[in-house]
Amino acid sequence: MGSVTRADGTKQLTLAGWPVYRFAGDNKPGDTKGQGVGGTWNALAPDGKRPARPRPRTTASS
Repeated sequence: MGSVTRADGTKQLTLAGWPVYRFAGDNKPGDTKGQGVGGTWNALAPDGKRPARPRPRTTASS
């Protein structure tokens, strides 16, 4: 774990050299709803590695 100073002067948490962000849609521990958002975001597992591929979301149709 570490940190970098961003251009605006704030600190950014890093893990294994990668910046760590919190996805606003994650509401409880273990949520990885940000995984793959925009085709670029990767959620982080507690060990700092990529988590298992999330299950596809399904929606009920009426």
